Amino acid sequence: MLNPGETAPLISGGTALKAYECGEYQAVLVRDPESFGPIQYLYLLVIYQKKDNSSPIMYITAEQSILSPAFMKIAADQLGQNFEEDAGYDIFLCVFDESGHANLDSSNEYAKLEVFEANALAVMRKILHLTANVYVTKDLISDKYSVFTRLSNSLFGILKKKPTKESLIRELVKQRLANDPNFAKSFNVSPAVIDSMPIEVIMGLPESTIFSIVESWAQCLNKNISPMRILQLIEAHRCRAAEGEMPYSLSLEVYIQYRVNLEHSEGASISDAHIDHCIYQARKFYKCK
Repeated sequence: MLNPGETAPLISGGTALKAYECGEYQAVLVRDPESFGPIQYLYLLVIYQKKDNSSPIMYITAEQSILSPAFMKIAADQLGQNFEEDAGYDIFLCVFDESGHANLDSSNEYAKLEVFEANALAVMRKILHLTANVYVTKDLISDKYSVFTRLSNSLFGILKKKPTKESLIRELVKQRLANDPNFAKSFNVSPAVIDSMPIEVIMGLPESTIFSIVESWAQCLNKNISPMRILQLIEAHRCRAAEGEMPYSLSLEVYIQYRVNLEHSEGASISDAHIDHCIYQARKFYKCK
């Protein structure tokens, strides 16, 4: 069975477009699933065996990692590479199977449904050594047949309750309110109120700062940028809001501690234990080391 985040994408839901058969295999073409990580999936071809349609054996994806334009401009300036135009926007044709995740090709043409469909089906036939013709069994674009409703429960059911970035940040804020009397006194709200607070308020808290830094860290690691260079790029971006003296000996944890203390110096103090817990949750969310 494929493991989400390692041999399967971290996704849930999406709109089913077509169902196919080819020999002993079936597949479903899906558009715009919800992603729980830094990768956006435009389309997926979910492939499974007819004899066991509850467990996919392969996903073929059109995916891209979109970094913020401001951050990518910094990266382009610092590294001398054309990240601004390319790195955050290329669409990759990829495959997930029991061997892991592999990039097969990149082209903005994969944003076109018909291009992805043709290439994904060709990849499926090649990898599985299929010689039979591919038949469309259900055109779900016009036919509201609910085969994917049944499939989605088994394909993505394990992920449906996974928190979003925003909901996880809110939960971490509630934990700090419950465990830190000084913060609760200065913030002057109960944990129950956090869920209805404007996102602008939540995004101004240390928990959001931590998630933002870890998100950039994860995205840059995915582009094979060295850890030290990643921190330099993040600092070049974040110092526009609050400039400080970056520590000489750096790890992600040390850097985050430095930025939280600098950017939130006027707010209630935040414990090292809570910062470490937020970093742990953010690393877990973005599946990064």
